[in-house]
Amino acid sequence: MVQADHDRPRRSAVRRVSVSFDAGDYEELRRIAAEKRVSLAWVVRDAVAAYIFRRGPLFRQPPHSRSGRRTPE
Repeated sequence: MVQADHDRPRRSAVRRVSVSFDAGDYEELRRIAAEKRVSLAWVVRDAVAAYIFRRGPLFRQPPHSRSGRRTPE
């Protein structure tokens, strides 16, 4: 029997997490997001991508050049 796509569990490459920040860090993130005209979530994802890039292999692509990443205008 073939399963229909809508019956199959979805395997998304995106994962959701919950992160808590102290009040000062949260307000600074909000300020940065407003300044860049992006969402606070975008700022956090961008920071995580930059952190991973700095820790990774020497010749890895920079975070903003990866396909699917949006940059603020």
